[in-house]
Amino acid sequence: MYEELKALFGKETPSVSKFQKILNELPPVRRLYYLQLAYKAAFCDWDVMNVRYQLFLTRLFTRDWQRTLNFLLEKTVLGTLQFDLQEPEIIQRFVGQMEYQEGKAVPSSLHLTFCLSLVFPYPWSVGYLGDKLRTQTLTAEDLLRLNNETPIDNEPEHLAHLVK
Repeated sequence: MYEELKALFGKETPSVSKFQKILNELPPVRRLYYLQLAYKAAFCDWDVMNVRYQLFLTRLFTRDWQRTLNFLLEKTVLGTLQFDLQEPEIIQRFVGQMEYQEGKAVPSSLHLTFCLSLVFPYPWSVGYLGDKLRTQTLTAEDLLRLNNETPIDNEPEHLAHLVK
């Protein structure tokens, strides 16, 4: 796959813009073929690729987080490994609360949402879930519920006898 990808670029240095230009000149079926080839090469040939191709594929993946997520969930085993949370909304609000604090450097909401969506099956697009993460925080009801479900004896000083 890597060799076929290299043949597509010839002697040129790979880049996302060159890749898009090459794909635009191909019929739709061939475009899809080479796009999937790039994804597959990233997973199967990563360890034999030179740094230029690794950088190109990383940029290709991050150029369109939703397309990358769709590929990984629909065309690889990762789609069968997601964990169904009992209450995905509270995790979403917790992550939003922890990652988007005032005065802190703001992480990429698309990257964060991509990672969250790779692990937990949210019914929304990467962009929409990213918006939710940035705007929703834990509620007083969430905190009371978490407090009620957290046993008091889980503090480190209460667990010291287990370490001995």
